[in-house]
Amino acid sequence: MSDNLQVTNVVQSDEVQTKGDNDNQTEINRFDEIPAAESPAAELPAAESPKEGIELEKENLNKEAVTSDNIGDKNDKENNSKKESTVLSSDSGATPAVNVYHIKWIKWNNEKTPIITQNENGPCPLIALMNVLILRGKVKLQQSAELITANQLMEYLGSCILEYVPKDASNDMQRNYEQNMNDAMAILPKLQTGLDVNVKFTGVQHFEYTSECIVFDLLNITLCHGWLYDPQNLEIVSAVGTHSYNQLVEKIINGKSSGDPDVLQSALVAEQFLENTAGQLTYHGLCEINSTIKDTQLIVFNGAIYFT
Repeated sequence: MSDNLQVTNVVQSDEVQTKGDNDNQTEINRFDEIPAAESPAAELPAAESPKEGIELEKENLNKEAVTSDNIGDKNDKENNSKKESTVLSSDSGATPAVNVYHIKWIKWNNEKTPIITQNENGPCPLIALMNVLILRGKVKLQQSAELITANQLMEYLGSCILEYVPKDASNDMQRNYEQNMNDAMAILPKLQTGLDVNVKFTGVQHFEYTSECIVFDLLNITLCHGWLYDPQNLEIVSAVGTHSYNQLVEKIINGKSSGDPDVLQSALVAEQFLENTAGQLTYHGLCEINSTIKDTQLIVFNGAIYFT
């Protein structure tokens, strides 16, 4: 009988446990059926979750780091701009930076000789003039020099112009030279970027005389170009003639609006010549340079976008 009681107790205990489990499961199922808005976990703010709180803290730290980096970058840029602003033109208290040119040392007439090189492409008659003066031995640079500024080059150039003042000239010639010298000094700043030279198509040394040409005359430096027409082409010779470039452009503009067919035809021929020789160097020009300029002669050559 005791065995039966034991079995009964075990069965009842199992039934109680099973019922308890079923009740718990029912409670779990009922809890799952509660809408999200009523769930206690849903009512908690996102910031109260430990995991999310850690993430927010990381974001704040990252923001502080980025802000710190931005401030550091800004300070670096300000420091760099301050360093760059220290290299200013001595001619004006404004902002333009001084042009700096590299010096290259070559062997010229069995001697170590410097030449000035461009810092960027484009016309720079200042460098062309200075290199001629250096190769002539009129300007001497320090043996260890590697860089030179545009202001230093213009100082050398101005000194050379003063050295060429005629000593035994008449009063009229002296006054004329002084006037030319003042005009030349006024255009020295233009030498860094380019000069407005007006070529003629009849010879390698033919230019319309302008104030920009004075500095070449004062320094006794030959200025040449190779933009010549072929004298055997009679149609072009008739259309271009002895006009300078500026005069020829004006002739083309006026001729194309003319009612005279001969004038119009001449303008069209001249226009075609300029278009076909836009590089400003022709075969006849090269031949003339070869026959006109001596082998050892130092000149400044004016091309389409450069002086050399």
